[in-house]
Amino acid sequence: MPVGGTEPLDGLKQVADDRLLSLTRPVDGRDLDYLLPWFRGAISGVGIASISAVLTAARPDRFSVIDEFALRAVDFHYHPSWTRRDKSRKFIQDEKTYIEFVKFCRERGAELTRQTGKLWTPRDIEMALWAIGKELD
Repeated sequence: MPVGGTEPLDGLKQVADDRLLSLTRPVDGRDLDYLLPWFRGAISGVGIASISAVLTAARPDRFSVIDEFALRAVDFHYHPSWTRRDKSRKFIQDEKTYIEFVKFCRERGAELTRQTGKLWTPRDIEMALWAIGKELD
């Protein structure tokens, strides 16, 4: 069950829009080592998936949304040591995994930008991975 309730965004529904806007202001110029603990303390009852969605909405050029399907695609095609599964075989989505996932998306984005001449953001990479992972289902 997600941290915030029965639905992934239940915890975020409890936060007023103006409060959420004020919480995203520190996103500029800060990286995950600061932002994850800060968000964890600022918004109670939400897990890493919801925090990743907020960060990505604020800065899709720097962050990506962690998701089961995207992790499935990464694991299937790249086999990194940082993808782990729980007893039910779902991918573990914690802060450690999210940091590695964002780093992966940033690296693939930079690589594809160099190869294609088109800007690939971490969000672009994550959405492509989601589509690939969905097909692996």
